[in-house]
Amino acid sequence: MPSIEEVKESWKIDSNIDSTKFEGELIRTPMLHAKYLDYLIYFRAKRAATLRKLNTLKNAKRRYFRGEFTLAELKERDWSQWQGLKPSSSELNQLFEQDADLIDIEERLEYYNTALAAVEYIMRAIGSRGYELKTLLDYQKFISGG
Repeated sequence: MPSIEEVKESWKIDSNIDSTKFEGELIRTPMLHAKYLDYLIYFRAKRAATLRKLNTLKNAKRRYFRGEFTLAELKERDWSQWQGLKPSSSELNQLFEQDADLIDIEERLEYYNTALAAVEYIMRAIGSRGYELKTLLDYQKFISGG
């Protein structure tokens, strides 16, 4: 599983342009695109799976806090019977905000959202790489008097 730190470290290396080897840099652009597209697909899939898990757990917790779980469902999840009163909608939201299981999944979801934002930024930078290379080439021509 790639982490945000691995992606950042990789981009620090990959983002460098060797101004003495334009052909190599032009060839490298599609390879970089493919590499970071893999990261993008990975993090999108992880975010989608985490979002499904969050929604499933929220529905289960909603039923749990309302006292709608059967004994078999409680045993399956290794939860004890909810001892409080049936919460109102606002109280239910407060319970969700304090629930350790939901907090853990929401933190993972935020991690994947952050990773996706970083990879999407990198993909935009790769997309504009051709313009940067052309500008650099034009500048070198100008400096050399051509």
